[in-house]
Amino acid sequence: MVNKKNSDVVNTFLKIVQIDSPTFHEEEMAKNVFNRLTAIGLKPRIDKEGNVLAFLKGDSNKETYLINAHLDTVQDPDGPVIKPSINKQDWIVSDGKTILGADNKTAVAAILETINRLVREKNANHHPLEIVFTVSEESGNHGAHGLNYKQLKSKRGFCFDAGGRKFGDMIIASPFYNRFDIALEGKSAHASRPDLAINVLPVFSKTFLNIKLGRISKNTTANIGIVSVGKVGGPVNTIPGEIIVGGEVRSMDEKELETVTLKIKKEFEKESKKSKVKMKYLKTRENNGFKFDIKDQFITNTLKQLGNLGIKEPELIKSWGCYEANIFAAHGIMMLNIADGSLDNHAKTERIKVTDLEKLGNLVYELVTN
Repeated sequence: MVNKKNSDVVNTFLKIVQIDSPTFHEEEMAKNVFNRLTAIGLKPRIDKEGNVLAFLKGDSNKETYLINAHLDTVQDPDGPVIKPSINKQDWIVSDGKTILGADNKTAVAAILETINRLVREKNANHHPLEIVFTVSEESGNHGAHGLNYKQLKSKRGFCFDAGGRKFGDMIIASPFYNRFDIALEGKSAHASRPDLAINVLPVFSKTFLNIKLGRISKNTTANIGIVSVGKVGGPVNTIPGEIIVGGEVRSMDEKELETVTLKIKKEFEKESKKSKVKMKYLKTRENNGFKFDIKDQFITNTLKQLGNLGIKEPELIKSWGCYEANIFAAHGIMMLNIADGSLDNHAKTERIKVTDLEKLGNLVYELVTN
């Protein structure tokens, strides 16, 4: 439903959500964004990861800001093309067969149209802008991890990837996050000859009873999300000799994160040793955490700009989710992640109000010009 009655940011969004860009298949979306930035007059580039980067000169007396959105969605690469429309209640929705792609193409559209507006108005009083459109945010964050941070000057910036919240709510804290992968290797045998087997299930079950999962403390959570043993529909007359376990620990306290992660490892090691089961263990720091001071001038200035748009008391959220902002924070860049008002991200009921998308476009403009 692209037409002249819609604002520029709405029309841009309606167009780009129709470009398939599931994680690891963002090439067409990157090409489209690259061409749009080129048409505006910038000189974008695509790095080795597939990220699209550009720079817009501004007032050299103002701090350089980083503005970021990710290009990928969770859409099935073999699924139908997204067909957006605006319903009678002024919600932008899909046809119900796919996601909408508001996560994170609302931000892509808002950033593109802000840059377009600044150039069209010949506005040189804005902050110099490092523009980064990343890939693979939905799985692995390879785009953000693979950026050449030595080439980025910004120490502060904005992203808009906090769906499922009221417009303007802001993420000011996010946990450190460890993933662990464990393989227990015993010995398989026919069920009629248990004396020849080393069954890994008792090792897992005893360990499972000895570790705490869920809410560990006010700062920390732990979970085992993957347990793989045997084959669905396979023979039941085989004593399992291998089990794969995948889990995570999240904590606002980095020291506590490592303490809880190590305890889980040691419990698996203890039971494995008792049963002569070999154990392979891999720990991966998926994300570092961050916690911003709500009195920081950057935050207070951002709240002022939100207030100018009628958002007087946005919620400052200590989130248990992890974002690209975590990765930027690990590289010394304070990114404020602001909610766009979209709902049901990753679902076929995903939607955003036209007014919220228009406010997002105005907000990006306000943030980079003040």
